[in-house]
Amino acid sequence: MQKHLHYFRLLSIFARLYIRCMRINDKWKYLIPVLLMAIVIIVMDGCSAFRAERERVRSLRSSIRADFIAYRFDSAISKAYRLNSMTSEYFCREDYLASLAYLGQGYLTKRDNDSIDYYFGRVRQLAEQYSDNWSMATMYNCMGIYYRRDEADADKAIKSFLTGLPYAYRAHDDILISNLKANLATTYYMRNDPDGLVYALDIYDIGDKRGDKYLKYNGAFAASYMYYMLGRFDSARYYVEQAIPFLETGGDKYSIWVLYGDILTACGEDDKALEYYSKAMSAVLTEKDPVGIDVFLSYGRFLKKRQMYDSSLFVLQRGILLADSTFNNINRYQLFKEAADVCMLMGDEEGYEYYMENYERFRDVIFNYEKEREISDMELSYLKNEYEQSLHLADKRLVRVLLVSLCVIVLLCLGWWGWHRRKEKALMDSLKSRREAFLAQNTAYPVKAAEKQTDSPSDDEDMSDPKMAALFMQLESLMKDRRVYADRNITREKLAELLSTNRTYVTKAVHAFTGMNLAAYINKFRIEEAVRVLSDISDTRQNKEIASDLGFSSVSNFYKLFSAATGISPAQFKARQQSKARQ
Repeated sequence: MQKHLHYFRLLSIFARLYIRCMRINDKWKYLIPVLLMAIVIIVMDGCSAFRAERERVRSLRSSIRADFIAYRFDSAISKAYRLNSMTSEYFCREDYLASLAYLGQGYLTKRDNDSIDYYFGRVRQLAEQYSDNWSMATMYNCMGIYYRRDEADADKAIKSFLTGLPYAYRAHDDILISNLKANLATTYYMRNDPDGLVYALDIYDIGDKRGDKYLKYNGAFAASYMYYMLGRFDSARYYVEQAIPFLETGGDKYSIWVLYGDILTACGEDDKALEYYSKAMSAVLTEKDPVGIDVFLSYGRFLKKRQMYDSSLFVLQRGILLADSTFNNINRYQLFKEAADVCMLMGDEEGYEYYMENYERFRDVIFNYEKEREISDMELSYLKNEYEQSLHLADKRLVRVLLVSLCVIVLLCLGWWGWHRRKEKALMDSLKSRREAFLAQNTAYPVKAAEKQTDSPSDDEDMSDPKMAALFMQLESLMKDRRVYADRNITREKLAELLSTNRTYVTKAVHAFTGMNLAAYINKFRIEEAVRVLSDISDTRQNKEIASDLGFSSVSNFYKLFSAATGISPAQFKARQQSKARQ
């Protein structure tokens, strides 16, 4: 519909131009409209093509994100190249930056450090130049993963994640926010630091409230890690079981299965734990995925607990070889520690010394216990406080906006109330003046003694009542517009029904604004129309017919009321009008 409306507007512009061109009195007057029409067609096609291209770009971005969530990294990289070729720094700039960020993220999964440096270097340069919050947040998230996984530096990883969070909030991207918080929680787990629990539970609560499965999975996975580290195995089991159903559509299956196996082992359910360890080991050996190093560590610990030392050492050695071949430093030091413990239990002193030496070397590289830990904690505390302050400032801005909005609403309400009061006062003044005019015009209209009513104190109150004034205005409309007085069977009850009120209010309104009873008020309209009819000499209706048409109960009643109002009978009134017309 919008597309057709757009075409119609362009055609209307062309029509106006065509009319102007036809006024040109030379040989080109027929060529110009043709040229104008060609220009309009080109513009219409260009607009349609631009909208279609934008739609393809948006669809491609959604597809790339879905591929990353489902761990289809090769497909994501291929589509990111397509997105990059469809955009440029000067055309669809946001999408161009997104393509660079996606390529950097894709090569991060491939451990191609040169490509990572190139694409994220471009992202940093352009995103800072054009203030692209989404690209900055994505870059800091990926760099945090790189520091945690490839450099095994938990402190630098946490700094990167904390730096990226404000950008993600400004980009209003819930998935990116949840990824950063989940990575923060798992990195705190790496440091045996419970501070990450608050981020994990925050993600889970948001996902649960919104019904977002991905957010809920991220939060549940991270929370189960934290609760396992704290020794609260029932809570850890609850959250990991919330995350497992997500594996049907995506997710880190190795880590989920291994974590579930660790929790089951801690709960004393070794047989069920072995089932999940075996499932994880089978997947890692089949796919040879470097993400599965945790599988070797946890399964090796499980076999050591069951005193299967030879098998445990073999599994741990396989994990060390995989870490060496993929340059994956996450938990490498723990693999050496577990291997050293197994060698000690087996009485292998040479193996124990070898693995302990490597454990201490990698442990010191990861945590920098002797030199940097205290300084890093201070820096992380500063970054965390800065992030929390930015959220606090955002909340304060929101409160200010709400207060300003509330003040505007209050002022508008006060303005409306004042306008309504002025309008009401004007209405009341108008009704009072109409009543005075009405009474002045009808002083000659005698009413039976039984119909006359004296003014009471309540009349003034009724006249000042807006509801009563509105009721009288509706009654006036019924009389003038719908001519309900012409119905000889009209009663107070029927009028009350037409006005959606009760008969008492109808009587009060008439008396308050006219000083008359209801019957006299109705007869006033009948007599006024009778005067108009009898004044029209072309109207040949007899008095009996006129009385019936105007709602009088009988001809005699018509004669009586008309004579009382005008001082002469209907026949005499009509004769006078005919005599005036002949003169």
